Amino acid sequence: MLSGFKYDGTLDLRPGSAAAQVLALVGENKEVLEVGCATGYMSRVLVERYGCRVTGIELDPRGAEKAAAVCRRVICGDIESLDLPPELGPFEVIIFGDVLEHLRHPGETLRKVRPLLAEGGYLVASIPNIAHLSVVLELIRGRFLYRRLGLLDDTHLRFFCRETVDRLFRNAGYRITRWGRVVIPPELTEFQTDLGVFPAWLVDYLKEQNPDYDTYQFVVRAERGENGGEAAVPAAAGPAAEDLVNGRWPQKAAAGLLEKLRNRERLKDRELQGLKNRLREKEKEIKYLKEIIARLKQEGGGRPASPGEPGGSGR
Repeated sequence: MLSGFKYDGTLDLRPGSAAAQVLALVGENKEVLEVGCATGYMSRVLVERYGCRVTGIELDPRGAEKAAAVCRRVICGDIESLDLPPELGPFEVIIFGDVLEHLRHPGETLRKVRPLLAEGGYLVASIPNIAHLSVVLELIRGRFLYRRLGLLDDTHLRFFCRETVDRLFRNAGYRITRWGRVVIPPELTEFQTDLGVFPAWLVDYLKEQNPDYDTYQFVVRAERGENGGEAAVPAAAGPAAEDLVNGRWPQKAAAGLLEKLRNRERLKDRELQGLKNRLREKEKEIKYLKEIIARLKQEGGGRPASPGEPGGSGR
């Protein structure tokens, strides 16, 4: 292991781990580009066990030097600013193993490597899930503390949930064809979350609202979209920059909230009026049925027929 090198170590190849899922998606005997190959620990497994031919891209010169021992070629540089050699590729698989969250502009990088894919080629990526219940419960307690590794790795620049992963790839011209999950309960994460300190109803509610509450990482396979790319997905609406700078956003937010409340009130008024109309209809039906019952009682003498009388049940 390189002294002081953060991402250097052995792979967790247990079933269900991110590395095991990535390797399974890559497959055997492939031309592979691993972006962010670090010291080559993933590349080594791909070469020695899967018979792949791997080219690596690595930012840290120390990692790149070590990875060169197993990769056919290693390019040292920042993938976001690197001028890729024109002879690079094509590749059957391009891997981003826990890399996209470290980039300033991950979407641009995905578009940048798109021409390097061979016909029928695809991307494989593992991406941490910021919506994991352990992080949500940390936020509820007012905590967002970066750590050396994990979901709040202190070098993460971007944070993703399932929706934003899908948006990222679609806007970059890909379609995700396979979703995988690395499942880790909150108690077993680096936060060692004690669910017992929170109200049971709150924990149950958060689990019901978030199907990915125990998803630690997403592992996806993505192919190039048809006709050059998927339809772009707009980002969530937010305040204009000038409104944030001049301080007008709080007033606009309050006005927007007031309008939402008024719309909700108008909707409830319509629902209430609809219920009143239905109640009047039911009252009319009840009145009509009462009239029928009264008429039947009059026609029958006001009492039910006795056995032996016409209409009775005597034998």
